[in-house]
Amino acid sequence: MKQIFLKIFTIPAIWLIVGVLFIAHLEPEKYKEALEEREASDAARRQVFAMLRDPESGIIPANIREQELAFAHQNSRFKGQGSNQILSTEWRSRGPANLSGRTRALAIDVSNPSIIFAGGATGGMWRSVNGGLSWTRATALTDIASVTCVTQDTRTGRTNTWFYGTGEYLGTGDIAGNGIFTSNNGGISWSVLPSTVSNANFQYVHALAFDGSNTTSNTAQTKLYAATNSGIQRSADGGATWQTVLSANTIGFTAWSDVVVTRTGIVYASIGALGRQGVFRSSDGITWTDITPAGLSLILPQTFPDANRVRIALAVAPTNESICYALMYAASQQASSPVPSRDMLLYKYSSGVWENRSQNLPSDYEAQGGYSMAMEVSPRNENLVILCGVGCYRSTDGFASRTNTTLLSSSNDGVDHHTVVFSPANTNLLYAGFDQGVKNLDLSTQPAIWTFLNKGCLTTQFYAVALDPQATDNTTIIGGMQDNSTYFTENTAADARWSNINGGDGGFCALTNNARTVYSSAQNGLLWRDTLDGSGRGIVQIGVDSYTEVGVRIDPAGKSDPLFVNPIALDPNNNAVMYYPCGRDLWRHENLYAVSLRNKLPAYNRSDGWTQLRSVAPVNAQFSAIGTARLSSGSTRLYLGTNTGKIYKLDNAQSSLSATSVADISVGKGFPANAYVSCIAADPTNADRAIVVFSNYNVQSLFLTENAGATWLPVSGNLEERPDGRGGGPSCRWLTMLNVRGTLVYFVGTSTGLYVTSRLQGM
Repeated sequence: MKQIFLKIFTIPAIWLIVGVLFIAHLEPEKYKEALEEREASDAARRQVFAMLRDPESGIIPANIREQELAFAHQNSRFKGQGSNQILSTEWRSRGPANLSGRTRALAIDVSNPSIIFAGGATGGMWRSVNGGLSWTRATALTDIASVTCVTQDTRTGRTNTWFYGTGEYLGTGDIAGNGIFTSNNGGISWSVLPSTVSNANFQYVHALAFDGSNTTSNTAQTKLYAATNSGIQRSADGGATWQTVLSANTIGFTAWSDVVVTRTGIVYASIGALGRQGVFRSSDGITWTDITPAGLSLILPQTFPDANRVRIALAVAPTNESICYALMYAASQQASSPVPSRDMLLYKYSSGVWENRSQNLPSDYEAQGGYSMAMEVSPRNENLVILCGVGCYRSTDGFASRTNTTLLSSSNDGVDHHTVVFSPANTNLLYAGFDQGVKNLDLSTQPAIWTFLNKGCLTTQFYAVALDPQATDNTTIIGGMQDNSTYFTENTAADARWSNINGGDGGFCALTNNARTVYSSAQNGLLWRDTLDGSGRGIVQIGVDSYTEVGVRIDPAGKSDPLFVNPIALDPNNNAVMYYPCGRDLWRHENLYAVSLRNKLPAYNRSDGWTQLRSVAPVNAQFSAIGTARLSSGSTRLYLGTNTGKIYKLDNAQSSLSATSVADISVGKGFPANAYVSCIAADPTNADRAIVVFSNYNVQSLFLTENAGATWLPVSGNLEERPDGRGGGPSCRWLTMLNVRGTLVYFVGTSTGLYVTSRLQGM
């Protein structure tokens, strides 16, 4: 199985968030699903954090994205010789053209509604000039790609001026940005505002709001607000300079914040942090009044990663600036009751008075701990409110009752919405940014039918891809993506549509038997076996769990403590045998082909065929990587790595799983302490040669052994800025060795792109 982790967790999944208290009046099954999704989110964020953190300091280095992009720009080649034949090879996009990734920024040009901007959480800013039928990337590949919000200068003569913010907090992992970008040519090209670069106040820009009340077309009088990790920032000169006008009063923690501006310049803002929580109003953007609903105490969640913040999303009625809706994720209690209530609240502010409308929220509304929540008020009707989370709803009375609420997208669809906007030309036309890209809906039609607008918007977030090593034609690809499940293609065209294979957050996968047998995985170690027909569709389809899935579940019924994206590996000598490291244990399936694809038993007999080797990894560790190798004897060697930096070797794995056969080959070898092993790749022609990949920042990333782990040599070369691994070197995620025209070539997938060499050098 050949796999390249090109962009893992550029998250992922990913992701959802864990809360302390849950919606009390959910139906039992809905409550269970919400709980499971938040638990999964917690696991996902923990995995991303473990992968990226500096093991010595315990945190992800500040401004690391800016540093690694600058380093990559200066140093584009992996140290080594003989790579020219690979560097000159033509690379072609394989798509998928019909899918996009998590979209948190969305805006429509007020002067031309055919022009739409969509910002990917890890994919940069994209621009469409035909209403979303096709897209062009508007930001350079060397720019910060974590786009979170976008706004336009709406004044006459100034509509070509745009701004977008970077840095996604509360995603598949905190993806730090580096300021605010601007465009003066209608979003065709962008440049960063120097005042926001390497500025701690602009690492996470949650929202941008432009003040169009001053109709003077003058850059020096352009007022712009940014809701950031430290509070509300204000610029009165188009972003040249900034002032913190509403501080979150928090040190060492990222605050959630939001900001909206009315047509006459009234500013509403929210802060959710350890030092300050609530809603605020200002008539000049400088002096603020705390208008948090009287008697409301917002209780901060205490579980990772929710600790020390709440989230409050705001939406102002364009036709009535005295009306503001506040959607809150936070445990709460009223002064009259000592018992905390539900974790999602909705309040309406009208002419200085708040009304609690939380009881009228849909019973199955789920925002996943604040991860997916969006709200917008109609430009023509102050009572028509769109509320999005996992599902999407329309209320025609501002949620004053439950009877006037319409379901636009069911929570059962598993779609995580992050932003929603109305078309400025047609207020019945609604656009949404979600984990699968961009879609729109004509509200005047019933039932609600969404149109997906993702053709060519290449922002999908792959966790893993795989080819069939036995296939004579390697055009077949399978890939698992963040919240886009697992997809498959045999079409080499850049604009080809990929076919869906499975649900959930797609992960590791494999192809065998000339790409007719497929293994795909999803969050928390779920695993399936499928047989595909010639069009890439499953021959047998079985409804499983909360999705409609293809094939049959085969993960061990007794597994425990899997990673969110859990590794798998087929035996290189016998692809009917699979290895499944999970938690501290190693599992082996004896004969995958013996699993019936027509097995519809509730438990799917998932324990059949699995052998378990218990407690191989140390306490408080999880297996995070597995590499396989063919021994000259015809048997199989496994290399195993953990999220705490341990490396193990096991020979004759296909015939014997024995604790006495497992050797720890990491002690005293100079590996970075407590680092995350993201990949172990063995030389396909020599099982004694292997490379281990550590994905953390500020560590040496690549180590080579040529004697089956007896000794190791750091071989990161110029992937590191400094010999000890510190500095702006990228996070290395995956390495594979391939024979290219008779030469063994090393490919390294990193956070700044794909690197290649055919000759390794030590540090």
